[in-house]
Amino acid sequence: ALNLPHPDLRGAYRDRGGTMDGWIGLHHRLLAGARRVFTPSRDTAERMARHIPDIAYAPRHHPEPRRRVAIRRPASTATARVAVIGALGINKGSELLLACARDALKQGLPIQYRLFGFAADNEKLRRLANVQMTGEYRRDDLPRLLAENPCDVALFLGIWPETYCYALSDAYAMGLYPIALGFGALGERIAGSKVGTLLPRASTPAEINAAILAEIARAQEWPATVETGEDCADILAHYYELSPPSAAAKRSPRSRNRS
Repeated sequence: ALNLPHPDLRGAYRDRGGTMDGWIGLHHRLLAGARRVFTPSRDTAERMARHIPDIAYAPRHHPEPRRRVAIRRPASTATARVAVIGALGINKGSELLLACARDALKQGLPIQYRLFGFAADNEKLRRLANVQMTGEYRRDDLPRLLAENPCDVALFLGIWPETYCYALSDAYAMGLYPIALGFGALGERIAGSKVGTLLPRASTPAEINAAILAEIARAQEWPATVETGEDCADILAHYYELSPPSAAAKRSPRSRNRS
């Protein structure tokens, strides 16, 4: 109602009547005609069901390599080095990050924010002494960038509900302890892993900064490792159990991969 659909979808939205009832009705018909409807998190399924009910949603995390990773301990508690991973629009928390950095400077808090990516408020963030930015990067480069710019925790400030969040997968893969607003798929995944700290959704910048410093101070109490990922083979086995492949799909590895 406030922003209209994504610019790339506005033509299609207008062609279907230009109302949310028409838009949701279109997708209700599409999903109702599918054999199975998968969502990348249970939270997503619950949100979808509120708008498009009567669909048998099947929550399944995106397939990623199963791994157990050691959680890094801060080299020092003198300064908190905070990784913020990805391209931050307002929905991903760019304004909240800016407010946290400004609050930390105002209070003289020993927090350094390291944005691996860029933000909608790039110029404002660049002017702050406690913020560093790498700029755009390829996902394969993230381990090197983190090695060159070590961090103690990963911070997630998205103000919309994530549906999965690959940036969290990247944080876990690097052994970073996550701190996030506790809702959406982030809340679901962090609670499920039992590694990380979830904050109230309406946390203020001052409360977020206080939580960062508190977690750094108690780092010796963090779990030693985190187990993440769900093997592709498990995903496919579950899919085929629910919806057996056609004879054509069985004969064609290419079709199977595409599915």
